[in-house]
Amino acid sequence: MEAKPADSKKLLTAAVVILLSAPSAFAARKSAQAGHKALMNAGIASMKDRNYGQAIQEFTQAAKAGGSAEAHFMLAYARYQKAFAGGTPENADRKEAAAAIKTYNTAIALDPGLDTVTAPYRVYHSMGLCYEAVGADEKAIESYRKAFQSSPNNPMLPLYAARLRYRMNDVPRSAANLALALRKARAANKDKALVKMVKNDPFFSSMLKSDLNRGIVSEYETGTNAVAMAGTAANDSSKEEMRDAIRDTPPDQRRQILAESQADSAALRRLAAAEEEFRFNRFREAIDGYNETLVLNQESAVLNPTQLSLVYERMGTAYNRLGLTNGAIKALRFAVQEMPGNSNAYYQLSLAYAVSGKYAQSLRSLSESFKNAPSDTELRKLSLLARTDSELEPIRDLPGYQSLMGPTMERLQARR
Repeated sequence: MEAKPADSKKLLTAAVVILLSAPSAFAARKSAQAGHKALMNAGIASMKDRNYGQAIQEFTQAAKAGGSAEAHFMLAYARYQKAFAGGTPENADRKEAAAAIKTYNTAIALDPGLDTVTAPYRVYHSMGLCYEAVGADEKAIESYRKAFQSSPNNPMLPLYAARLRYRMNDVPRSAANLALALRKARAANKDKALVKMVKNDPFFSSMLKSDLNRGIVSEYETGTNAVAMAGTAANDSSKEEMRDAIRDTPPDQRRQILAESQADSAALRRLAAAEEEFRFNRFREAIDGYNETLVLNQESAVLNPTQLSLVYERMGTAYNRLGLTNGAIKALRFAVQEMPGNSNAYYQLSLAYAVSGKYAQSLRSLSESFKNAPSDTELRKLSLLARTDSELEPIRDLPGYQSLMGPTMERLQARR
């Protein structure tokens, strides 16, 4: 069917409109792209000048103009830099750190594979520090884990996790992360530099209050290898030789080694299960699990004194939560015997003594808890608990409590 003249005229008019508007739309897109690029370049220039406030304004405009993942990543990074002008999570601007986290998450939603980022581990590393600044420690640990997955040969990433684990009073996992960092540094022939940093940089050196962490650093400092010390001959330096060590052992001795390995695994598996019970407030089940761990450890001796102290500390805390102060006191005495610097064990012991009416012992334990706090952050937390936990109500009017809390609070105020 032929088109009517009127219809042909309409089609021609529509075609002319499209042809005339296309260049205009193209020019608008080109103009928008140019504006976005100019804002990005301006933001980068401001970053180089360390004018982070200006960079934030420019990247914000770029993000609004183009909505690109790149603009959001740069905006988040600028906010991170501004938040950490003070240098550490403890001194960071919490508001800017929270804004950086929010912006990073927006950028990741736009680019889940981080394809627009040249070094993805930097994103997760800076997110980890921001999470630390706002007190979200578990999310910080997860961010450090993702950073390490992205850059598995970077020794600094497990080192940051080791520091945070120690601050969280998770000494065994702090030690594991520290050992991993040193192994990665040794593989890159940078272990001496890393040891020097851990010993001299106050940001990391607080970890060395732990006997376990100090021992790990000492092994690398003297050039020994923790794996080699575990029974491998001095000249067995390759992975293949280490792998074949059990295979070449006489049959009777081999069976004994394998049996000890299984006993070790049994103790550690039971400990992990007990920790899970504790985490979900199943304190009676947790106590049973910790007791079974101790029995299994008598056969394997897999737990070092620091780990034993933490097992007893958890037991004592569980007894306290159940109102069983006699059991708590007994377990917590073992905790501080195994590790005299266990500040949390001393605090739990102070609670148990106060509930039992042993006020002088409670004050002494509280004093030891403050004295052994591994950081100002931990001391601040303990002092807050000491002022609010109902178990310590009977000792708060005692002169000894006032003489302890006064100087502690003054010291914390002076360090702000």
